[in-house]
Amino acid sequence: MRSVLGQATERDQRELRRFAEVSRPSWIPETMPYDTVATLSQLRGTPRDWAHVRFVPSPNGEPWAMIVTPKGAIRREDGTSPYDQVILIPGGGAPGTGARAILDLFFHPESAGVPHDAPQWRGFSTSQLDVAERPSGQPEEPSTGYGERSDVLAQIEAMLTEWREAA
Repeated sequence: MRSVLGQATERDQRELRRFAEVSRPSWIPETMPYDTVATLSQLRGTPRDWAHVRFVPSPNGEPWAMIVTPKGAIRREDGTSPYDQVILIPGGGAPGTGARAILDLFFHPESAGVPHDAPQWRGFSTSQLDVAERPSGQPEEPSTGYGERSDVLAQIEAMLTEWREAA
């Protein structure tokens, strides 16, 4: 988690590199940064198994949330699913950050090193993606875009608070 918060030690970086070299899921291109590989490897399935992916930005370089809804998952009235997978990705969104690498991967997979005919990506489309936006003048509080504040965001905030306190 230290790498997601931008606090990885040299030892953390070595372990992330070793993990990426040995355990990289086949759907993640070899060009992805090591911390990003470790982050994405937490997700179940591959892009072809997902119905929707939502990115929730955070201010000031804080970790972003990536919410993945699997295909066939039931949905609540507010649009969320009890099967949503939520991970935190290195924030910022600027070039060179984990969030930017992941956005580039999902919005431009071939440019990020995914072969055109990669079976794990078959059927995946950018129409399944969205990035939550913060309207100007509004508090910089992420929204899932599914209506009212959801349980998913409460979980994200709790994880961030826990990790900050542990750091």
